[in-house]
Amino acid sequence: MSSTFKQIIGVMIITLSASTSTAVFGQPNTHGVLSALRTDHAQLAQDESRQASKVIARPQKLRNLRTFVLESFANKVETDSILETMADGKQAITFSSTDGDRTIDYILIDNGDSLELHSDNYPTSWKYEIGGSSPYEVEPFADDFESKDVDEMGLWEAAAVPTCGGVASPNNPYPCCTVNRVPGYGNCTYMAWHLAKRFWGYSMPTWGGNGESNAAKWYDKSRTSGLPTSPTPGLYAIAVSSTMAYPYGHVAWVMEISNNQLLVWEQLCGSTASGIVKTWRSATSFNKGYVMSPVSAPRPTISIATVGPIFRSTSTQAIKFRVTNVNPGKRVVVIFPNGGRATLKDGQLSGVSNGILTAYMTLNASGTWKIQLFNENGKYSGLSSFTVN
Repeated sequence: MSSTFKQIIGVMIITLSASTSTAVFGQPNTHGVLSALRTDHAQLAQDESRQASKVIARPQKLRNLRTFVLESFANKVETDSILETMADGKQAITFSSTDGDRTIDYILIDNGDSLELHSDNYPTSWKYEIGGSSPYEVEPFADDFESKDVDEMGLWEAAAVPTCGGVASPNNPYPCCTVNRVPGYGNCTYMAWHLAKRFWGYSMPTWGGNGESNAAKWYDKSRTSGLPTSPTPGLYAIAVSSTMAYPYGHVAWVMEISNNQLLVWEQLCGSTASGIVKTWRSATSFNKGYVMSPVSAPRPTISIATVGPIFRSTSTQAIKFRVTNVNPGKRVVVIFPNGGRATLKDGQLSGVSNGILTAYMTLNASGTWKIQLFNENGKYSGLSSFTVN
């Protein structure tokens, strides 16, 4: 590799041994992991973001994730940012830490035999709040944005090919990055086009060369092309950033929402990773918004069907919902009374029988809960509310 080569977006996977992890987390008020993550991120340029992941030995006497975060990261996290959630069907918690001009958003996932910590470090100036009560919905069409040309690909050469980063995508018009004349180094726009075709059955357009089809422009270009967009994240949607990998931008496919963290499927220009890369990223990183499915298909509907009062409990409950127009790739986003979010999928959702879908949920707080249903073709329901006593 040439010394001038620079990967557009870096992903570091660091596995700690059980003995190392125990040393870091064996005592309260230990800052080892947070300090390590800060070291990982220390050399970032002002306008860059970076993701890091660590696998940690799970303490035998773990009381709960909130206590673990407060004891392990004492005085280093914003306590009002700590929110419980679910991730990949497991208990999880999200929290943030701000140090001057840098902010780090974390998600900590309890795998049962280990803890998995993911972080997204970005300039504090990017930060904004995701409204907990805001539905995923169409943003009003606008045609008055300003577009600025940027040079496409910079140090990277690119060419349209049927396979990129180990992913075959016939007729994909977007290029695959080539570094030092070696092909196959992935590309975020290639993957986003591929996943839109796979799930939506729709071929995303191109908007010409000279940077006009760069990821940074996908949101604005989509809007002026008549594609629906949303300012808030939804599932089976294309997340768009103009700040990551500036000035090229970044696009990724949203598969899960856990509070302000998004599990995205993506490729990275310049990465040697093969196949679909699955990464937890802060929603803050996607400053532009989300491109939604433009296909013509019935929207699903969802409403509470369980009869009688629902009471809060720390145990899983089977809650029934009345649904229509549901396809096999269904997923559900739940919004908690405190504004937190989690995604239900796979075994957390039953098949639909006589118009009834059962969701297996832990309703551990009283108040108004909200739920939204997403089909894999990108069509989604409105928000439906129910009360937990």
